[in-house]
Amino acid sequence: MAIGSENKYTKEQRRKAKYIEDSDEEAAVSHKKTEHIARTGKNKQSGADDLTNEGTATSEWQKKTVRKDSAKNAVKNTHALAEPTALEQQPIDVLRKKARKKHISGSSSMTQLELIHALRSR
Repeated sequence: MAIGSENKYTKEQRRKAKYIEDSDEEAAVSHKKTEHIARTGKNKQSGADDLTNEGTATSEWQKKTVRKDSAKNAVKNTHALAEPTALEQQPIDVLRKKARKKHISGSSSMTQLELIHALRSR
């Protein structure tokens, strides 16, 4: 079999390769180049190597690690989204310290709401 032979493709891979070829033909890219792109560069969902087009299986351990990292990132993002409302619960002296760190002028005479607005705008 030739390198990157389409005989090894699953139905899903064939469908995606056909879609890539059709979309690149509309963009006036040469047929030879579209076949090459469809076989190598854009068709990497199986972990296939560019030259041999042989896919590699992902181990359960790797999948578990990725899921765990993803869950940790989701928690971080949730906490980051919750932070804007946390400004309302902080005392005014803490807000003034944050304003000083961000070099907001006039923070010593601002009210709590003005400080919150100034901190969010920076």
